[in-house]
Amino acid sequence: MVGYLVMVILVVVITMGVLSPMGKLFGKFQNLLDKTNNMAKENLQGVRVVKSFNQEHNEEVRFDANSKELTDINIKIGYLFGILMPAFMLIGELAIAVSIIFVARNIVSDPTMLGALTSFVNYLMQIMNAIVMAGFMSMFAARGIESTKRIKEVMDTKPDLTFDANAAEEKLSGDVEFDHVSFAYPGDEHEVLKDVSFKVKQGEMIGLVGATGSGKSTLAQLIPRLYDPTDGVVEVGHENLKKVNEKSLRKAVAFVQQKAILFSGKISDNLKQGKFDADSADMKHAADMAQAAEFIEKYDDQYEHEVEERSANFSGGQKQRLSIARGVIGNPSVLILDDSTSALDARSEKLVQEALEADLPDTTKFVIAEKISSVIKADRIFVMQDGELIAAGTHRELVASSPVYREIYETQKHRR
Repeated sequence: MVGYLVMVILVVVITMGVLSPMGKLFGKFQNLLDKTNNMAKENLQGVRVVKSFNQEHNEEVRFDANSKELTDINIKIGYLFGILMPAFMLIGELAIAVSIIFVARNIVSDPTMLGALTSFVNYLMQIMNAIVMAGFMSMFAARGIESTKRIKEVMDTKPDLTFDANAAEEKLSGDVEFDHVSFAYPGDEHEVLKDVSFKVKQGEMIGLVGATGSGKSTLAQLIPRLYDPTDGVVEVGHENLKKVNEKSLRKAVAFVQQKAILFSGKISDNLKQGKFDADSADMKHAADMAQAAEFIEKYDDQYEHEVEERSANFSGGQKQRLSIARGVIGNPSVLILDDSTSALDARSEKLVQEALEADLPDTTKFVIAEKISSVIKADRIFVMQDGELIAAGTHRELVASSPVYREIYETQKHRR
């Protein structure tokens, strides 16, 4: 009994003594493992950049330094594990030795105690194995606890945007209004948009132009409520976006970004993200508008053609056209094109614009463009500068009245 108690006490003491540093090491290990994986992922995705700037050696040095730190932590963890098994075995053997010492004196006078001692040692060994296993389980638990903390941190994160769960689902019109809207990105005091106000009627085509960093894309991202304004109100269909049902907003507003992102699977799977119940006629119509049908229908399997990981089997222009098709397939009330035709040739861009104008006459269109030629036929063009809406009007009106717009136009005209 004494041996058993001694064994339990020593196992608990050693386990608790190792558990604390083990937990800290596992925390560092998980962070370094994430960092190493991200570094490898970035280098694989940006392999052309690394090669073109002759940075292979520098990236290898960075990766090796991070890997060495990860290896050192892993070795320390291995040392702790290496100490545990011999320590637990030593404790078990010492417990047996103590038991034998206490009982051995009485065996001569009472030989039957030898059988009792043998049984006791067997039971003690079974108990010892259970305790050793419990000790090792606690080590693995230390790693599990650190991983759980990381998962809990993500699960406990509160979303910055929440929709009104009680708001009724409704069809929103394409009327858009900004009422004294200002915006700064979270953690940044600098305002990207400053007191922007305008009203857009359903069916209008609005061009957004301005220098890089003028706030064009940020303004567009407030319409589908990817962010909430810091001040002011954004309305779609005469409804404050903070009071709108999420499904209603997602059906009403389609946002096509400059960097076209397609998901691995089939072309049809990607198009159905814009309209989950789209049939072959819907896909054909959307592809025609986006000038994507001309290459899709060259494939034997057409809309069932495979999209590889990171859409590596499509060119930049093809990805943009598929992204536009995904945006228009649901016939949205508001369509936002964030420089979404930048990879298209002049002919394809013109055909896309003509198709959108003809097939979506009731859809409000916001077209963000670096090239004036992309928005020259817009009903109105908004000129952005340093987060402010400094001018609005038709192309002809702005050439006559806005020095900033006129400078952009003249510069691009001379380039041509």
